[in-house]
Amino acid sequence: MFALAHERRHKVLLVTLSGVLTSEDLAAMDAALLSAVGRHRVSALLFDLTGTTAVAVPRSKLAQRAQQPPLDPAIKRVVAAPAGELYEIVRAIGEQQIMFGISEPVIVHSLEEASAALGLDAQPLFEVAE
Repeated sequence: MFALAHERRHKVLLVTLSGVLTSEDLAAMDAALLSAVGRHRVSALLFDLTGTTAVAVPRSKLAQRAQQPPLDPAIKRVVAAPAGELYEIVRAIGEQQIMFGISEPVIVHSLEEASAALGLDAQPLFEVAE
């Protein structure tokens, strides 16, 4: 499952992924992101995977995703993933992106680290994105 929220002042779109991440979630997220990025003119995407409990996406599909260019190369991407298997999956995708000439996202363990990487204040104001 995923949810989108927007922080207007810093132009950050927060993508919160939780529970078991499926291929269907990724497809729905991609469609929502395409629309939201254009509508909100974001300068950064913050992917919060700290509430994700498992990944039910085939590794081959993750490898294919790693080869796709970002929506906009000028948009900074930061991923917060907890230590363990999920963090290792995100790191592997980042490494594959580098091999395909795509800039690797900033990958951290917590939302606090992600906020710091984006220069957000201690309490950013995220609002549900349409």
